Amino acid sequence: MQNLLKMFMFFIFLSTLVFSDFGLKNMDVNLYVEEDGSGHVIETITLYVDGEESMQTYSDYLSYGSNDIVDWQGVLGVSDLRYHIGGSNVIIEDLVITAGPFYSLNDYAKTALVDIRLDYNVKGPIDDDPTTDLFYVEQIKPRTKQYTFNKKSLLFEQDSGDVILPPLTKFKIILPSNVLITNVKPIPVNFEGTVPYYDQSTLEWKTVRLTEFTLIYEKEESLESEIVKFFDDFVQNIVILLRGPEGIAIILLVITLVVTLVYLQKVKQK
Repeated sequence: MQNLLKMFMFFIFLSTLVFSDFGLKNMDVNLYVEEDGSGHVIETITLYVDGEESMQTYSDYLSYGSNDIVDWQGVLGVSDLRYHIGGSNVIIEDLVITAGPFYSLNDYAKTALVDIRLDYNVKGPIDDDPTTDLFYVEQIKPRTKQYTFNKKSLLFEQDSGDVILPPLTKFKIILPSNVLITNVKPIPVNFEGTVPYYDQSTLEWKTVRLTEFTLIYEKEESLESEIVKFFDDFVQNIVILLRGPEGIAIILLVITLVVTLVYLQKVKQK
C-alpha cells in the first residue's frame, strides 16, 4: 500500500513538469583517489529554480525523499544530473543523493538556487580486467607503482581523445599524498611550471575542452610498508600451508623437533 502511495505521488510530481523550469547554473565534479586506485566522487550541481510551480515541484519531491538518480532526472529535466565518472565497466556503488534547501531566494520574482549533491564510490578491477580500472596500475620498480588514469571512466562528452566539460564546470582530481605526477594534459589551472610535479595532490580544470586528457603518477611504498607486507604474506602462506593436506605432518614434525631439542638440552646439562 505504501509503495502504491509513493508511485501515485511520483506521477503527480511528473504531471507538474509542464509548468516547471530548472536550469543548470554550475557544476563541480570532485574525484578523491584512494591509495589503491579506487575513488570517491562528489558531484555538486547548482540549479536555477524559476517560478512558483517549479519551487513547489522541487519542495514536493524533496519531501518524497528519493535516492534514485533517474527519478530526479525525470522530475527536474536536467540532463547533467547524472554520473560523470564510472562508465559501463567501472563499478559504481553506495550512491547518496542530497538535495539542499532554497537559497538566494527572490520572493518577488519567485526564483531561487538549489544544490543537489551526488556521493558515490567507483572501483575496479572487474574479473582482473585492467580495462575496467579507474587507473591502470603497473609495478615499475620494486617499491614503486605507476598509475595511469583510464579516460574511458569519464562520462563527459569526448571527441577525438579530448574530454569536453559542460560550460561552467569545475573538474578536480584529488590524489593521495606523496605522489610524483609524471604526465598530465592539459596542465591544471592551479599548477605552475612543467612535469614532473611532486606532492601536488589537487588538480583542477575549468577549460571546456581538455585536449588529449592524460594523467599518470607514481607512488612509492615506504620501506616500513614493504616489510609489513612481507611478513603479512609470510604468515598468510604459513596458514595456507598448515591448512593443506600436509598441515598435520608439518605440525607433528615441528613438535618432534622441539621435543628433541629440549631433550638434547637436558642431556647436555647432565
